[in-house]
Amino acid sequence: YNTDGLGEVSALKEVVGNLKEKKILQIGAGGAGNAIAYELAKEGAHLIIANRTIEKAYNLAKLIQNSFDLPKEPIWGNESIIPQFAPFVDIILNTSLKGQKGRDENFSALAETDGSNLEESLELAYKIPKNVLFADIIFNPEETYFLRHGKETGHRTLNGKLMLVYQGAMACEILYHEELKKLGITQKDIFEIMKKEVFS
Repeated sequence: YNTDGLGEVSALKEVVGNLKEKKILQIGAGGAGNAIAYELAKEGAHLIIANRTIEKAYNLAKLIQNSFDLPKEPIWGNESIIPQFAPFVDIILNTSLKGQKGRDENFSALAETDGSNLEESLELAYKIPKNVLFADIIFNPEETYFLRHGKETGHRTLNGKLMLVYQGAMACEILYHEELKKLGITQKDIFEIMKKEVFS
């Protein structure tokens, strides 16, 4: 089982509601990105997949297209497509490692990784309509540069904490279903306990 996709979809639905026909620019096509894109497509979202290596973006787009009867094929490309599509989507979702503590912490997912990454990211953020949600699956740090630029330019932001809680509760239920059933503990109970711990 992989609860990354279900966890992120649940977090997004809590914030924006129904994802059907929502246009989502997903940055990143790695392990978590694959699971998340699959679940987003299952919800009926229209995906645009941008990844540093174009082959991974292509492979994920084709996997999604072959798995579902979609009215619109996912659009795919390398990170150079981000400025082209970012102003015309409902959600920009970072599933890449850009911004993660101890790795690419000093970069924003909203721009290609080079010397002017942060400047280009903030400049692009100003061009994106205020109703676009900036969402990140990273929770350490709590505010990546991508989210910081979103907040600075008046957008709603969502970090990876809520996804973490949802996926954790789902994983507990999968692993300990019988034991929890005997104790009368539901997935919702686990979710509420974990949410209280994570957000306190």
